[in-house]
Parts: sequence; C-alpha cells; structure tokens
Amino acid sequence: MIKKVLRNDVITTICQYRMKLISQRDLIDTLDCETKDTASALFDTIKQELEGCTNGFLSEFYQTLTGEVVEVVGDTQKLFTCPCCGFNTLFEIYNIQQGTGYDICRYCQWEDDGTSDLDKISSVNGGSINSYRAKIIENKNFFYRNKWVI
Repeated sequence: MIKKVLRNDVITTICQYRMKLISQRDLIDTLDCETKDTASALFDTIKQELEGCTNGFLSEFYQTLTGEVVEVVGDTQKLFTCPCCGFNTLFEIYNIQQGTGYDICRYCQWEDDGTSDLDKISSVNGGSINSYRAKIIENKNFFYRNKWVI
C-alpha cells in the first residue's frame, strides 16, 4: 500500500531540499536586498512556485528527491486559466475595474494584460497569443510539462 502524504508536507519537503541547493550568492540575487529574513522569503517564493501544481507532479518530484513512492493528498490551490496556453497558472486574472491582473504565466510566460484577440499584438508581451502558442509548438520538448491543471 502506498503511503499518503499531505500536500503541504510534500511542498515543505521540496522547499527544504531546494533551499539547501541554493548558494548564498544566488540567494542574494534572487531576493530583494532589503528583505530581513532571506531564508523565510526564499521558502515562501519556492512554495508559491509549487502552488497549483498537480498532486501527481508533486508526487514525482518528492520521489525524485527522497526515493520514496507516495500519494500526495490534499486540494490543489485554485488558480486562474492563462488566456494563452490554457493552463491554470495565474494567481489573479486581469480585471481593469478591480485593478488586478498582469500576472505572468509560469508555463508560457504570457503576461495577462487583458488581451483576448488571438492575433492582436500585446505591447506588454511583444507578440500575439497565436505567436506565443506557435512558440510552444515549435519548442514542445521545452514546454512539455505535466505540472498544472487544465
């Protein structure tokens, strides 16, 4: 029987492993120099990067680090759908009335600026949604990741 591990425990373990691998110089380059507790800020940054990832992805990541096969249990954080790639990777969605948006997709790097016309050039992104999608198809080995929920 496969051991069940809580999602938050797996994320904590992954964060701890990653923090051990980062050198002090990389740490300073990664974070704002004014941050007082750099270790805590780094931990939060890594943790945020893993929010919204599928439990299957976390399970494989955990197995790679520890060698232990586990089933990750717990709800995935609900994220918004990227208008470009369709993966649920955005923490907030563009809404000009609420003053939200401009989140950058962690998969395709599209910045959600409210563009919905597939062929319209987005000044923020320097291309259209269709041009970003073509880049994903061209570089499918780079972009193939089963990390986020569709």
